[in-house]
Amino acid sequence: MGIGSRPPAGPTVVTYGPDPNQWVEVRRPDRDGPVPLVVHFHGGFWRSEYALDHARPFCAGLRRAGFATANVEYRRVGQDGGGWPGTLTDAQDALALVPRLVAEYDLDPDLVVVSGHSAGGHLALWAAGETTVPLAGVVPIGAVTDLAAAHQRRLSDGGTATSDLLGGTPDEVDDDRWTSASPIRRVPLDVPVVLVHGRHDQQVPVSQATDYATAARAAGGEAEVVEVDADHVAVLDASTDMFAAVVDAAKRLVGVSA
Repeated sequence: MGIGSRPPAGPTVVTYGPDPNQWVEVRRPDRDGPVPLVVHFHGGFWRSEYALDHARPFCAGLRRAGFATANVEYRRVGQDGGGWPGTLTDAQDALALVPRLVAEYDLDPDLVVVSGHSAGGHLALWAAGETTVPLAGVVPIGAVTDLAAAHQRRLSDGGTATSDLLGGTPDEVDDDRWTSASPIRRVPLDVPVVLVHGRHDQQVPVSQATDYATAARAAGGEAEVVEVDADHVAVLDASTDMFAAVVDAAKRLVGVSA
């Protein structure tokens, strides 16, 4: 790539591992100068039948709002290497791509936000706690933050999503696995967290957001909840108030006026 050039607006694909599911789809605003980046993890309760395609409108909307995006694919439950620990380490490895993306796509290394929807919000929080990449903040959206509470409340198919992710219920596998994989048990992060959640979310209750924020603040972290009059999937439509709340949160974290 020549001096002063930059990649096309996208999307383009960058891999972070040898598995067919270890890649990110990169979009960049078509304008000069370093731009902020949102690394996004799609939802689907970590299951193989849900892929990053349903997050494309979300990422395209962020691009229109001025952000470059890295829409992350990862190994999921039902695929070779998916579940514990592969799904989580994929999130960590995808986030480690950031310095390469910064260099290749003319991004601002100081303006990197991690977001994720539903189970992807869980991965965003978990990976943010593991990375050495400098972050401006995390925006979990309708996120699963407490795996034990999600299991107890039987979220998704009678509560099997969390036990499938971790390879067993809390009675069947080492409790350390449930603790180490659950963001609420790993507070505080050293970056601000803005949890955007729908008041009418029937798939992941808003208590997952409020309980996390309470725990993070009690541990000395910076966390807030933005509740929106919306359901679980409204954020996937870039014309909704839920999506606008995410854009506002990301802009505040990177210091860009709305």
